[in-house]
Amino acid sequence: MKKILYVITKSNWGGAQRYVYDLATHGKDQGHEIKVALGGDGTLAKRLQAEDIPILQLPFAQRDINFLKEAFLFFFLIYLFIKERPDVIHVNSSKIGGLGALAARIASLSHKLSAKSYKLKIIFTAHGFAFHEIWRSALSRKVIYFFSWLTVLFSTHTVTLSEKETQQARSMPFIKGTKIHHIYLGVPKIEPLPKEEVLQKLIDEYELKYDPIKPLFGTISELTKNKGLDFLIRACAILRDKKIDFTCVIISHGEDYDELHNLVVREKLTEYVQFLGFVPEASKYLEMFDVFTLSSRKEGLPYTILEAGSVGRAVIASDIGGIPDIIDHEKSGILIPMGNVKALAANLEALLASPGYRQDFGDRLKETINTKFALQTMLEKTYTLYALESHK
Repeated sequence: MKKILYVITKSNWGGAQRYVYDLATHGKDQGHEIKVALGGDGTLAKRLQAEDIPILQLPFAQRDINFLKEAFLFFFLIYLFIKERPDVIHVNSSKIGGLGALAARIASLSHKLSAKSYKLKIIFTAHGFAFHEIWRSALSRKVIYFFSWLTVLFSTHTVTLSEKETQQARSMPFIKGTKIHHIYLGVPKIEPLPKEEVLQKLIDEYELKYDPIKPLFGTISELTKNKGLDFLIRACAILRDKKIDFTCVIISHGEDYDELHNLVVREKLTEYVQFLGFVPEASKYLEMFDVFTLSSRKEGLPYTILEAGSVGRAVIASDIGGIPDIIDHEKSGILIPMGNVKALAANLEALLASPGYRQDFGDRLKETINTKFALQTMLEKTYTLYALESHK
């Protein structure tokens, strides 16, 4: 049995947090000693505590860069790794990945100087390389690429979630291909609530305004720039101008709520677009959507599409990151060029007008998810990786 320490920047409930939760709970069930180091006391922290998995608080862990705080966090990580002396450190997300991998190397060296034998594995999972965040400046993206490369270099193994990221990681300078492991995310089979029950629950508890005559589409997505929700809102304005009746529902919360809400007000879409905020176990409510959308600017391999597909929803999504690994364009869903609001609106119009079209896409996507993205496969491959010999 191994002592495994997972490290992640934030404790909200996004894709990376879901990934850590699945791996941590599986490890505990298999008898490993599991701890999770994270920032904040969000949903991930609460769910881990409910499973009796110890959490370690990271001071100054945040997504935005602050060099003084990063320096403090870096030295704290060295202290933490020396103190805990895990067999495996599994870092997640770009920033904590770089700091954590270097801190782990220093901690490992410290142990080797004081002990006869200590073999530490440093695993890094790239949940979408941050140098793809196109809203950043060119200089910023180059700096992030450099630190992403250092993270892969310092890690003993790197997990990539999509074919595109696998190729990118293997093309980095001085990186051995044997260090890069492509492991798809996996989702369990979801038991969605019946549509009528879903809608009534959301009406009662989240003040959903629902008209059964109108088609309903939308997303479960953090309200951040990367998720491209402004594209979805602008597509709604096009549909409204074409006199198409609809309801668009956005589930979750995030730092860009005020900006996105103001955009809805400016576009005079308050009767069409609704923000429901954070909804626990939101995947159970997927039956409400006639069409599921993900108009992101940047993605790794998004859980939300895997979940939507697993219950047979038709999906329209940006043709970026690992999304083409999931959706076969015009066979199991629709891929649109990132940021193409007109294409998003046109495909929404076509799918909303054709229940048969939606059903065909949903059925094919469900088959893909069930065969290619099984949770047990992800868990087994990742824990097998923990036992592999390191490639320095």
